[in-house]
Amino acid sequence: ARNVELGITSDGYLKVTIQNPCGDNVLTLGEGELQLEAWHHIALTYSSGTVSAYLNGNTYTGQTCGSSLAEASGASLTVGASPFEEIYFTGILDEVRVWNHARNAQDIQMDMYDRIEPGSEGLSGYWRLDEESGDIVFDATPGDNHGQLNGAPERVESTVPFTMPPFITLIVSDDAGSTPTELKIGMVPDVTDGYDYWIDLYAPPAPPPPAWDAALYNSVVNDRFYIDMRPIPEADDITEWAVDIQPDVETQEVTLAWDHEELGEGSFTLTDAFGGVLFSVDMQEVDTYSFPPSFNRVLIRHML
Repeated sequence: ARNVELGITSDGYLKVTIQNPCGDNVLTLGEGELQLEAWHHIALTYSSGTVSAYLNGNTYTGQTCGSSLAEASGASLTVGASPFEEIYFTGILDEVRVWNHARNAQDIQMDMYDRIEPGSEGLSGYWRLDEESGDIVFDATPGDNHGQLNGAPERVESTVPFTMPPFITLIVSDDAGSTPTELKIGMVPDVTDGYDYWIDLYAPPAPPPPAWDAALYNSVVNDRFYIDMRPIPEADDITEWAVDIQPDVETQEVTLAWDHEELGEGSFTLTDAFGGVLFSVDMQEVDTYSFPPSFNRVLIRHML
């Protein structure tokens, strides 16, 4: 018996089959981004009938006819193959992970870029696929769910781009008891000023006011982000991020905090939306600044 199947269609979509007590649910998710000759990060969660697929950081959701998975007693986790001999995966696989809970988008995004600790909470299986020889695939978790290679696959050196970008973490909070929002900015090679699927993370639309909300606004693509990375600038170039804030009705003060040791070279300045007419803060000198909720947009400017 099986209850979850993943596959990639010939035109670059993720095909998901979820078996519930009410039958098979077949979903096709994505926008065709799973193309040939490139690494892709794929994650899937299932909770109360909702399927969420994360393809290179993009989120897609679908609904099933039931809220629980069909029982799959005696079934094995099979990677790269299917019940049909003529249908199998032709490509390279690396870093296979199984969790015992539906992770959220931010947690998934954070772990896209690096190996993780085998003892991470909720991690049920972790196959790094980094053995140099043999036909055993070792599970790095304490569960020791080791796998068996079949079909004579070839071992190749991994070229997964595992490099954690140098994030600058911004914590936006208020004095009304709202949950603080974590935003990340920074500058790395090979990105654009707009959206880059492998590193940036979209933020959902803001909830109806007066609910608390904070996100980075990118004017190039006219959208909201939790992570917004920019190209490494030339000398005298100005890089600017906008932080949009929707305060709670009881908010009297909003606070933006950061670790100035993460800032790196150049000057970082926090200003009002008018570029410093009302306030201008050298972020290298302090690590927090508070302002009234009437400032619903502040700017961070960097210059080498």
